[in-house]
Amino acid sequence: MISILSLPAELRQPILLLSLPDECNIERLPPSVWNLLHVSRSFRSDMDWVISHWAPTHIVPNPTAVSAYLSALHPSDNAFNSTPSQTISPLPTPPHPRFESLRLYLFHNAKTDDILRCGWFVSRDSYTHDDLMNAWITTLPTFLQADAAKELKTIIIDATPVPGFIRAKNPNWLPLFLHDRRVSKRFLGDHTEGIAELIAKVVSCAGGGTEASGSPSSTAGRRVRVELGGEFGPKSSGFIDELTAECERRGITLPFTGTFINWDSRSCPRLMDATKILTPVKKGIRCLEPESAERRRAEALHRLVHSKGYCWSRSWPIDTERVFGKASALDVDAAMECLKVVLEFKVDEERTVFDMEPAGNVVRKLAHCLARDLEMATTSLGEDTERFVRIDKLPQTSE
Repeated sequence: MISILSLPAELRQPILLLSLPDECNIERLPPSVWNLLHVSRSFRSDMDWVISHWAPTHIVPNPTAVSAYLSALHPSDNAFNSTPSQTISPLPTPPHPRFESLRLYLFHNAKTDDILRCGWFVSRDSYTHDDLMNAWITTLPTFLQADAAKELKTIIIDATPVPGFIRAKNPNWLPLFLHDRRVSKRFLGDHTEGIAELIAKVVSCAGGGTEASGSPSSTAGRRVRVELGGEFGPKSSGFIDELTAECERRGITLPFTGTFINWDSRSCPRLMDATKILTPVKKGIRCLEPESAERRRAEALHRLVHSKGYCWSRSWPIDTERVFGKASALDVDAAMECLKVVLEFKVDEERTVFDMEPAGNVVRKLAHCLARDLEMATTSLGEDTERFVRIDKLPQTSE
């Protein structure tokens, strides 16, 4: 039976090279590289060639990672030459991947609360990350002028307005940020000057930027292309145009290589959008039979939602919005059903206690948050997969 170990090295090494990821965190090598190093003697000797020909996009998540990049790109002898077992010999020389492409995650360390706090009636200092921009501007010159960066060809300025932990662990939450008007317009717009200054610093240090012809410019023999990348919502097009114009005023042509993320609000809705979907409109209420129980419930639900403003932005508490976003990312139908039954129970005058169907942790947490916001009490009952939430209406106190 033919196996990869039976192939000649000339065929086996390109196959191993194709198995490596296209991106690599500059702080550490991915697990796939270390796993291949520990498979066998043949693989370990092949990895010298494979890693030396591997040219991933190196991810720089934050300015503090810049100071440690040399140890990441040029691992010490102990890192690669440590003997993994008694049967596998160490490599004769420590290999390192080629350093041709670099991606800077500008807002990897941004605070979620600060991003969502921005608004037209909030001071700029309460949500901008000028200190983070200044840290990038301060640390990048030394980084780009080091010997290890001499082969650099492309620098991607990734301005995705989402914290790093959400991109890594909860990618389904991205649309909730990218399509928020406060984030896509106000938050990014107020960082235009800082990002433009960072791009100008990169161009001056690494010989980046493009000339009018579109070809990369050169400084001291170097040819580096600087691009604006990342993921954005359609409402961020104004920020991109403004940043491009600001770079033009500084003599820099900035190509855009990012992507716009389209979003169907019904496939992963925000809480206020979901509330609008479930709330009866007046025209539909008029079509119901007068004095019927269905019409009374519809009118009560309409009054509840509009009196509290739950169909408008920031009317629901921010923690409830986050839980709903997480629940809808896992199962949008379950999240919508949970919201529907809690709202309908709130306006039901005949019931005072309601037992929901057994559900997972996230949906149960959503039920707790929704009931709390609607001034009702909750209790979790049952065990394991049969655990459910019981909702009790609090007694009304007379004022």
